[in-house]
Amino acid sequence: MRNIIKKVIDLLSASYWFIPTLQALFAIILALIALQLDLRFGAALIDIIEPLIRATPAGLRAVLTTIAGSMITVAGTVFSLTMVVLTLAAQQYGPLVVSNFMRDRTNQFSLGAFVANFIYCLIVLPNIEDGNNLFVPALSSVIAIGLALLNAGILIYFIHHTSQSVQPAYIIGSISDTLMNSLDQLFPEGTGREPEFSIEGGEKLLPDDFVEQAYPVVSRYGGYLQLIDTEQVMALTVEHDLLLYLKLRPGDFLVEGSILAQLLPKERVNDEIVDQLQDAFSLGSERTLVQDSDLMVTQLVQIALRALSPGINDPYTALLCIDRLGEALAKIAQIDTPAARRFDDKGKLRIVTNPLTFKELLHTSFDGIRHYGAGDAQVLGYLLSTLELIAQTKCSSKDREAIYNYAQAIWNNAQNTITDPSGLISVESKLNDLRETLKFYV
Repeated sequence: MRNIIKKVIDLLSASYWFIPTLQALFAIILALIALQLDLRFGAALIDIIEPLIRATPAGLRAVLTTIAGSMITVAGTVFSLTMVVLTLAAQQYGPLVVSNFMRDRTNQFSLGAFVANFIYCLIVLPNIEDGNNLFVPALSSVIAIGLALLNAGILIYFIHHTSQSVQPAYIIGSISDTLMNSLDQLFPEGTGREPEFSIEGGEKLLPDDFVEQAYPVVSRYGGYLQLIDTEQVMALTVEHDLLLYLKLRPGDFLVEGSILAQLLPKERVNDEIVDQLQDAFSLGSERTLVQDSDLMVTQLVQIALRALSPGINDPYTALLCIDRLGEALAKIAQIDTPAARRFDDKGKLRIVTNPLTFKELLHTSFDGIRHYGAGDAQVLGYLLSTLELIAQTKCSSKDREAIYNYAQAIWNNAQNTITDPSGLISVESKLNDLRETLKFYV
C-alpha cells in the first residue's frame, strides 16, 4: 500500500492536470460561497462596493464576460508556451530532463490560475438577473476582478520564469538541487548500519550454498523497478524468520519472470509470502525520482554529453554539470551509505542487499564525460580539479583510493587523445595537484 501511495504522489507531481483541477474546484467553491453572501447581504454589499464599480446587471455582465474570455485565451497561451519549452528542452538537453519541467509547480499553478478564474466567471455570470428578479452579485464580481488582477501578475511572473527555465544554469541547478535534497532520503541516517551486537558474525555476506538452497521470487510482469517497500520486506522476513537476498536496485529493468529476490530457507516460503513480497516491489514503464539515485545523476550526465557533442559544442554547459556532479559526489563521500547487511531489532541478519557505492556513482557520473571529452584538455583537467575538491572532504580512505584510480584513468585518456603539448601539461598539472591533496590526507 505504501508503494502505491508513493507512486500515485509521484505521478500527480509530474502531471499538468492535478493542481489545475484543485484550483478549478476551489474556484467553484469560492463562487458558490460568494453568491450565497450576495444573496444574504446583497444590499449592504452593493453600498460598500459601489465606489469601486458600477454595480448594474449589464455592467457586471460585460465585465465578467470580458474576464472569462481573456482568461481562457491566456490559459491557451500559457499551455502553448509550456509545450514549446518542453519541446526545446527535449531537443537541447535530452528527454530525461522533460520530467523536471513536468514537475515545475510554477507552470502547473499558472495554468490552473487562469482556468480557475474562467470557471469562476462562468458560474457567476448566469446568476446576474435584471427586471423583476433583480440580482446583482456585487461581491462575486469584485472577487472576479481581483482574481483577474492577480492573474495579470501571475502572467508576468510566468513569462519571466519561462525565459529563465530554458537557461542551462537554471536547468542544471534545478536538477542538482533535487538530487542534493533527495540524498538524505535515499541514504537516511541509520539505514543499513550493522548493530553493535548481532547473532551473525564474520565478513561473509551469504552462506556458501545460498543460491542452491534459496527460493527465487520472480516478477509477475516487466518494467522498471520504481519502488521497494523496505519496511514491508523487513517485517515479512522477521515474521516468517527468513533471510532475503536482494540484488536489484530501483531503476533496474526487469522482464516477466526475472528474479526479484531470493529467500532462505525455502521450506518456510509459501504462495502467500511470495505474493506479499511481490507487492513490496513496484514496477512501471519508466524510471522515477523517488528511490532511483542514479536517474538524477544520469540527467546531468546526459546534459553534459549533449553539450560535448560536435553538433552543440558547448563545453561551458558540460563544466556546469561536472561542478554539480562533484557536489553530489562530495556529499555522498561524507555520509554513511547503507551497509549490505540489514539486521532486525534482535541483531539477526534478515536482508542482504546490493547497495550503491561511491565508486560506482563516481563511474556513473564521469565515465561518459571522460569518454566524450577525451580529446579536450579543459574537460579532463576540470574533472581532475573536481576530484581534488572531493578528496578534500571528509571521505574515507577507500573513497580516496577510488578517486586516485579514477584520476589515473583520466590521465591515461589524456595521454592517448590530447595532441596539444600545452594541453597535456595543463592536465598533468591538475593531476599533480590531486596527488598532493591525496598525500596530505594519507
